[in-house]
Amino acid sequence: MQLDETWGQRQGATEDDFLTLADIESAGGTSNAAKLGNNYFGVHNVDSGPFPGQTGTYVTSGIDGVQETLLDHWIPPFSSSSPKQAVAAFPAADGFYLSGSVVVQSLSKVSGQFTNAQDFSAAVHSEGWAQGYTLNVYTRTFQRHFQIMQGIEH
Repeated sequence: MQLDETWGQRQGATEDDFLTLADIESAGGTSNAAKLGNNYFGVHNVDSGPFPGQTGTYVTSGIDGVQETLLDHWIPPFSSSSPKQAVAAFPAADGFYLSGSVVVQSLSKVSGQFTNAQDFSAAVHSEGWAQGYTLNVYTRTFQRHFQIMQGIEH
């Protein structure tokens, strides 16, 4: 995914930041949301309607034994008390770019600089990603993945 140069320069976000986020959110591309819904960034449906390019909804629960379904249309998000999640699905050819574009659009509203992985992961968390983790746990996970992707750790 190529970042908008002006936005990337202004915010300090790098391609490595986004690749790290995709790696975490899609379990290295092995999650069902990535494999079936072509959603590599953990983009959930929102009440305002489908995202640009969204072709359907992947319904998941994260609970063993509960049926997961790929729908060919948008549905609104489930209530926060429901174990089910409505995750955006995108076409195979453009899923990485389209799901990543949702993240870029969301983060473009955040002020401040992403001068390091910690700043970027905090901004991502504040915009609704990785809500199953505390900010500290998510930041440590993000930093570790970032270092591995850059070849700093093995």
